[in-house]
Amino acid sequence: MGCRHAQSLLTSNDDYSIHIIEPSDEAFETGLSTIGASKNDFTRYQKIEELNAPIDLAISATCSKPRYSILLDLIEYGIKYFLLEKVVFQSLEQFDIIIEKLKSNGAVAYSHFPRRYYKNFTELKSIIRKSNSPISINVYGGNNGIGCNAIHFMDLFEFLTGSNICKSSSCLKEDKDYDRRGPDYTDVNGLLVLENYNKDQLSIYFDPTFRAGVTEIIENSDEKYIFSTRDKKEYQFINDNIDQKEFEVLYSSELTKIPVKDILEGNTKLPTVAETRNAHSYLFKMIMFALGKKLNSKTLCPIT
Repeated sequence: MGCRHAQSLLTSNDDYSIHIIEPSDEAFETGLSTIGASKNDFTRYQKIEELNAPIDLAISATCSKPRYSILLDLIEYGIKYFLLEKVVFQSLEQFDIIIEKLKSNGAVAYSHFPRRYYKNFTELKSIIRKSNSPISINVYGGNNGIGCNAIHFMDLFEFLTGSNICKSSSCLKEDKDYDRRGPDYTDVNGLLVLENYNKDQLSIYFDPTFRAGVTEIIENSDEKYIFSTRDKKEYQFINDNIDQKEFEVLYSSELTKIPVKDILEGNTKLPTVAETRNAHSYLFKMIMFALGKKLNSKTLCPIT
């Protein structure tokens, strides 16, 4: 159902007509209860084939495995704008087919990476590159799964530095206890190290025993910024001075209405599917190596 996305759209000042495709009656009822909504707030369908209204924009909040076939159907239906959750697709071939399909149908799909809308990061983007020194980003997390979450930080890295990832290395181990999304998915933990064309570096380390949320440390030779999701604080170390301010973390229940409006008006901060293919390709490479499998364009990476 993507109930948190629906919740945000319900609070928008724009007069949206919201349509939900949800096969499961139980899931639909649970979603309504979770966000305090009623059936009258939406038009609900159980499958895509039941759609009978013009749709301006579609949000895909499913797990990664079915998203490719869902997008093919929705593009064929004639929808022109899409907002897609991560991991966007499971193979490079799926990316390439969807990219071409979107192009031939005059449609565009954006990847939902909310950190591009965090006020703290948009402000940092305008100042962190003023120094000529390389930027370093270090991310520390816990038992949420680095495979599932790394793409958010990889996208933030490309967003803040303005340069694409071009090199990677990793030390990862499969999480044998992972069971959050069913037998079709797994995850890994450990360390990822990535570099872009500017020689900036990103390291992501997830330790299942770590229970303090996610900490992101962003620095160059002159400045350091620490962002803590646990206490919602940003700590700044500039010219030997230490300062702190609120770290505004936006969740889908608040945020979705903002990029949706921006997409429809043509000024979103989010990357297109084509623009995020590069980061996904490096993620697939590192995860499949950890799983002991060869990667080619058709290989399905079991991460969601």
